Amino acid sequence: MQWIQLLIVLVASVSLSRGRSPDPDHPKFKRAVNDSPKDTNGQEADWSDLAQKQLQDDLESKLPRTAKAENLVLFIGDGMGMSTLTAARWHKAEAEGTKAVETMLQWDKWPASGMSKTYNVDRMTPDSAGTATAFSCGKSTGIVTTTRITHATPAASYAKSADRDWENDSDFPEELKAECPDFKDIAYQLVHTEINKNIQVLMGGGRREFMSNNETDPEYPELLGYRNDGRNLIMEWESMREEENVQWAFVDRQEDFDAVDPAQTDYLLGLFDHGHMQYEIDRSNDTFGEPSLAEMVEKAIRILSKNPNGFVLIVEGGRIDHAHHATNAFRALSDTIALEEAVAKADQMTSIEDTLMVVTADHSHVFSIGGGPDINLDIYKLAADVIGGPDDTGSDGKPYTTLAYANGPGWYNHRNYSLRVDMSEWSDDMKPSMDNIDFLQDAGVPMKSETHAGEDVAVFARGPMAYLLTGTYEQSFIPHVMMYAACIGENKQHCASTDAAPRIVQSAFYLVAMVIVAMVSV
Repeated sequence: MQWIQLLIVLVASVSLSRGRSPDPDHPKFKRAVNDSPKDTNGQEADWSDLAQKQLQDDLESKLPRTAKAENLVLFIGDGMGMSTLTAARWHKAEAEGTKAVETMLQWDKWPASGMSKTYNVDRMTPDSAGTATAFSCGKSTGIVTTTRITHATPAASYAKSADRDWENDSDFPEELKAECPDFKDIAYQLVHTEINKNIQVLMGGGRREFMSNNETDPEYPELLGYRNDGRNLIMEWESMREEENVQWAFVDRQEDFDAVDPAQTDYLLGLFDHGHMQYEIDRSNDTFGEPSLAEMVEKAIRILSKNPNGFVLIVEGGRIDHAHHATNAFRALSDTIALEEAVAKADQMTSIEDTLMVVTADHSHVFSIGGGPDINLDIYKLAADVIGGPDDTGSDGKPYTTLAYANGPGWYNHRNYSLRVDMSEWSDDMKPSMDNIDFLQDAGVPMKSETHAGEDVAVFARGPMAYLLTGTYEQSFIPHVMMYAACIGENKQHCASTDAAPRIVQSAFYLVAMVIVAMVSV
């Protein structure tokens, strides 16, 4: 082993040497300023010490847990690709006043991680039969999102629709109504499909999909509902809960949400905006007030965990994707941290012994971290040490942003006709920084909306059978692992010799399958 370590040191020394002639095939970066990491006591530490500590932590935490999962919790960061994860650590470090090299996201600490291959699908047609089985076995189920509750990812867990946009009856094309007289829109299916009546927690945005087009929104009087059929599905949901004689609550603002007592609530419907919920950074400006994703997750778990048979909870940080499409890196990363806070809350409230938690993404974005910025630099500021020019500039002598996109609307803010603008001439309030939350990063190709990317996405897991999610696999493998952990379907044989309580059933497959079908989201 010593000779391998020596070889690594020699290779590293050669690569850092400033005495050699420049490599024509590789850019020459400035020598890094020594910035040693700190240990838990704030003292200087070396990389070897950190590696040894992580090794010991891993030896303790990565022992395979083979018990059955009483609960399943799936977190989906819509559009949360690898570059988003890396940049989010940097964002978190700057927000907390720590160093990026010392900062970890909650799921970085988990014992299992892998890579999921991503592909496009052209329709969302999940089968809800499995959900019915889950309810019949007594499992509690919840869905929480920051998008409209009828949006592609959450809808994939409970609705059948040939088009993701058929969220209310007015979206269904007139020419198809004669051919498909029995078709019901996504919002209607959520409220009235028999198996969906048992979903106990539903929180997100999208009031407009449930309200008639002659009804004004309670928060925005200038806006109307979208339904043409004259129905108010919120009131119909309330009436059904009354007939069932269960404890329920409908909330559309922070104050009412805070007043919900989980101990006295069996069913909760929260619709906090006319459309999508606010980005995390904008929540404080909302008229009615909106709960954070972490607050919604906490409330959901407190309600669902009352069931001794366990629960299934699906959580989506859905607006990461929307901010990336706008080439607004700040909102994408701040919403990633909001998702991380929700994961941390769930991690705190559940046990690694009986709850399998998975964090993943449906797809990534053409989002990059470029140049050679200083390790302690504000990641939103200009890049440094770029090929072909002095610090902070491209070969045209003009600076560029560390964070950038291959395409998108940011292109228009950084061009004067076809030439790049010189950001060094901008006023301070226009320049990119952590404080300029509305800044649109530069993009290489002009487009009205930035596109998805096709590379693999990360998967993180902790809890029973989490170790099975190491390696590289198809996205469809994830629900099979979760079914196996829960002892259901064709994988239940390995549980036959135990006397565990009833397990989560087939709905886990379809709820987790939204990771696959949600790749159509834009």
